[in-house]
Amino acid sequence: MKNLTTFTKKTNWLKTFNFFEHKTVNNKQLSDYRMFMSDNRMTMNDNRMTMNDNRMTMNDNRMFMKNKLILNLNNMKNNLLTTLLFTFAILSGVETCFSQTQLYTVIVGDNAILNVTGANGTIQWQESTDSLAWTDIAGATTTPYTIITTTSVTGKRFFRAKITDALCPNATPFYSSVIRHKILANATLIVIGDWYQGGIVFYTDGTGHGLIAPQTDQSTGVQWGCYGTSIPGAASLTDGAANTIAIVAACTTTPIAASICDTLTLNCYTDWFLPAKDQLNQLYLQKTLVGGFSGHGYWCSSEYNAGFAWKQSFGYGDQYNGSKSNSNYVRCVRSF
Repeated sequence: MKNLTTFTKKTNWLKTFNFFEHKTVNNKQLSDYRMFMSDNRMTMNDNRMTMNDNRMTMNDNRMFMKNKLILNLNNMKNNLLTTLLFTFAILSGVETCFSQTQLYTVIVGDNAILNVTGANGTIQWQESTDSLAWTDIAGATTTPYTIITTTSVTGKRFFRAKITDALCPNATPFYSSVIRHKILANATLIVIGDWYQGGIVFYTDGTGHGLIAPQTDQSTGVQWGCYGTSIPGAASLTDGAANTIAIVAACTTTPIAASICDTLTLNCYTDWFLPAKDQLNQLYLQKTLVGGFSGHGYWCSSEYNAGFAWKQSFGYGDQYNGSKSNSNYVRCVRSF
């Protein structure tokens, strides 16, 4: 019995051990299973993160494409705006044309020709008397467009082109740069400093006539020409146009100061000439107003003798004669 009891106890112990061993095995399997499930969840989470990253990448791409589209549209808009430029002409005896940079003096009755370049779309010209309130000009939908100058309550009139983009007809219109007119009833009201018919007015005689100069030099160093040859028709101190004609007729050397002015086409005018001695001095007196001068000597068309001609220092204002073979600056002028 004793042995049997002992065996039974051992058997029970073994069973107990087996039970715990089995339970331990089951717990390990359960832990492995849980770890497997956790790994799966982590894999699923990684997949979700990957999907989210992909969505974010897609969103980034969409944002990039959107921003690129906006950038391209802005670039198109900026490129269009930078190329919407006016050219402008006044038909009053002689045709002139020039780009918008000044407040242009015009006379009532003058024909103004408006032209816009770089416009990709339909054009509607607009006008204003104060540059704030704009109205469409009926029928003004072409370029160039001619309009007759009329009076204005403000003494000024402004023009611009409204451009509707052909590719985006529902988009906000673009506008060209603004051209500005100072409107006068007649030429006697023109004053020194006005931008009129191709340049800056630097002299008026009070009767509607005067002299105009461009704002840049036509040469920074050229000879008067024909040293040793006397040109009697170039002796005037007040009539540079007559002097210029006489010089280019008698002196075939080119280029010389007079020929540069005689052949000049600037702002669509072709009647420029080399100023005479007194005319050049008037230009010197308004050099700051006209602008663009150096402090060097400038030729005038008045001959001193066969070897010398008059010139003027624009640094000090002195007028003196110099050898026709020397090089000096040139600023052409025209009359109105």
